[in-house]
Amino acid sequence: MTDQIIMFISQLFNGLKIGSVYALVALGYTMVYGIIRLINFAHGDFIMVGAYVLMLTIPAIVAMGLPAWVAVIPAILVCVAVGVIVEKAAYKPVREKGNSMTALITAIAMSLLLENGSQAIFGAELKLPGDTLLTIVIGLVIMVGLQLFVKFTKQGKAMRAVSEDKEAAVLMGINVNSTIALTFAIGSGLAAVASLMYCAAYPQVSPMMGAMLGLKAFVAAVLGG
Repeated sequence: MTDQIIMFISQLFNGLKIGSVYALVALGYTMVYGIIRLINFAHGDFIMVGAYVLMLTIPAIVAMGLPAWVAVIPAILVCVAVGVIVEKAAYKPVREKGNSMTALITAIAMSLLLENGSQAIFGAELKLPGDTLLTIVIGLVIMVGLQLFVKFTKQGKAMRAVSEDKEAAVLMGINVNSTIALTFAIGSGLAAVASLMYCAAYPQVSPMMGAMLGLKAFVAAVLGG
C-alpha cells in the first residue's frame, strides 16, 4: 500500500512537471489567438529553436564557470527574435491583406519551414542535460507573473484592449502592430523557457520535437479556454 502511494505521488509530480511545460506553451497560443485570432501552429517549433540554442550554448556557459540554466537567456533572446521576425515577415502581410484561411495556411507553412530548416542544419537527434519540483515552481511563477503583467502594466492593458476591440484601441492611441509584436515576443520567450524545462525532463533534441509538443499544448489551450 505504501509503495502504491509513493508511486501515485511520484506520477502526480511527473504529471505536474510536464503539465507545467504544456501550460507555458498553451499560454503562447492563447496570447496570440486572443490578440489577432490566429492559431500560431509554428509556436511549438519555437520550443525546438530554444532547445537547439540551449544545446549549442550550454557547453560554453559551463566552460565559463556559470550554471547551465543561464543558457536560457540566449535561448529566450533567440526565440524572441525568431517570433518577432516570423510575425513581421509572414503574419503581418497576411493579417493586412489576407483572410483567416490564408493566415492558417501561413502558420502551417512557417511550422514546416522551421522544422525542415533545423533538420537541414542539424540533421539527426542530439542531446542535452537534466530535473521536477523546480520545473513546477518555474511554471507557476511565470504564469502568475504573466497574469500580473497583463492586468497591471501599460503594455498588458494595451494587449487586452487590442484583444477586445482593435479599432477602438487605435482610436485610444495604442500602436496595434507594436502590441502584436510584443505578444509574439512574450509568447516566444515563454517557449524558450518551456524548452529548458522540457529538455531537463526529456534530454534530447530533434527538429520535429515541437510538432507533437505544440499539438498537445494546443489541446491544453482549448481545454483551458
